[in-house]
Amino acid sequence: MPAPITLTLRQARALMLAAQGLLTPPAAPAVKADVLSAIRRMGALQIDTINVVARSPYFVLFSRLGHYNPRWLEELLAEGRLFEYWSHAACFLPIEDYPLYRHIMQHDLKGWFATWIHTHPEVVSLVLERITAEGPLRSADFKTEKPQPGGWWNWKQEKIALEQLFTSGQLMVDRRVNFQRVYNLRERILPKQLPAWEDSLTPSHEQTNTTLILRSVQALGFARAAWVADYFRLPKRGMAEQLAGLAQAGLLTELQVA
Repeated sequence: MPAPITLTLRQARALMLAAQGLLTPPAAPAVKADVLSAIRRMGALQIDTINVVARSPYFVLFSRLGHYNPRWLEELLAEGRLFEYWSHAACFLPIEDYPLYRHIMQHDLKGWFATWIHTHPEVVSLVLERITAEGPLRSADFKTEKPQPGGWWNWKQEKIALEQLFTSGQLMVDRRVNFQRVYNLRERILPKQLPAWEDSLTPSHEQTNTTLILRSVQALGFARAAWVADYFRLPKRGMAEQLAGLAQAGLLTELQVA
C-alpha cells in the first residue's frame, strides 16, 4: 500500500468543496439534467418537510446550481429518473442505485419495521386492496373517522401501513403532489424505470456495503471512518478496518491533513 498523501488544510477544504460541487459557481444557467447530475454527485438528496423559506432539498440544490426551476425535482421523480427511499434519512435517489436499496428492503429491516406489517394484516390488506383497485393514493385519501391516539408521530393506522409497505419495498412513491407522497404498487412503477430488473440481480450484502462505502468517500472527497458510516447510515462497528482493507486493495487512498 502506498504511503499516505499529505494535504494542507487549504487543499483539504478545496477537495471536499469540489467533491460536493460547492467550490466554484455554476458555469451556465441550470437545466433539468443538472438537478439529476447534482443528486448523482451527492449520492442522495435528503428530504425534509420543514418549510420556512423553502424545504431543505431545494436549498441544497440551489447552493450547487444557482437559480433553477424547483418543479424539476418532482418531475424527475414522476419520470422515474429518481426514486425515494431511506438512505442517510428519507432521500431522493438516482434510480440506477435501486439495486443497492433493494438489498436493504429484502434483508436488512429489523425491529419495528420488520414486525408491524405482520401484526396488522387487516390494515395492510385494506391499503393494498384500495391502491390495487383505485391506483396511486395519498395518505389523505384514507379517511379515518377516529384517529387512534399515540402511535408513530400520532399517525393514523393507514399512514403507518403506507410507510411500512414503502419501507419493505411493496409500495413506491409514484410522484408528489404539494410535496405529499403519492403511493403506488412497485410492480406498476419499477418496470418503467428499470425494465430489465429482477430480484435475482440484487447485490450481496458485501457488494452493497462496499459500494456505499466507496460512494460515501467519493461524495465527501475525503472522510474519517465515522463520516463514512454516517453518510449512508452504515454500521459504525468495523468501518475503520473495512476502509483499511479497501485502501490495501487500491480502491481508496489514505490521506493526512497537516
